[in-house]
Amino acid sequence: QPPVISYGTVQSYFETTLTPQVSGQIVEVAKGFRVGNLVKKDAVLARIDDADYVAALARETSNLSTSKRMLAEEEIRAKQAAEDWVASGRVLTTASDFVLRKPQLEAAQASIKSTEAAVKKAEVDIRRTVIRAPYDAVILSRTASRGNYASQQQSLGNLVATERVEIRLPLTADQSARVNLPRL
Repeated sequence: QPPVISYGTVQSYFETTLTPQVSGQIVEVAKGFRVGNLVKKDAVLARIDDADYVAALARETSNLSTSKRMLAEEEIRAKQAAEDWVASGRVLTTASDFVLRKPQLEAAQASIKSTEAAVKKAEVDIRRTVIRAPYDAVILSRTASRGNYASQQQSLGNLVATERVEIRLPLTADQSARVNLPRL
């Protein structure tokens, strides 16, 4: 086949604007987080102060312990209420849910689920204070500096992937008929 000559622009297939998912003061910027540098996937680029998030985790862990204690107390109260109902000579099936403390038990169980979710969120927020490269990339720009305050959705820099590129070539109909490209 005769050669096809064309010119095009090479563009990265992926480009990312780094934005934190948590807010806080930037306490560390990696030495390699410089414009033009290559970074590997998962390389730490910056760290946000995690003190508030560690405190939130401690608070939610404490709340979880309290919620578990409250559930244990409600289970004992519900058992005692059922025993008292039967001891008074009445049939247990005639007791209302409120007398048997079922709503209180459900509320205590819901409190545990809610607090467990808050603990998981606090743990995730702590992990989110570390800004990492999502893939092997070249750093196009950096706005993160130590001492700056990072807020959610505020850009800390831009990266372009090095793994895959895209080249758009203008071809005439005759040229494109001579090219066999694999389908991706």
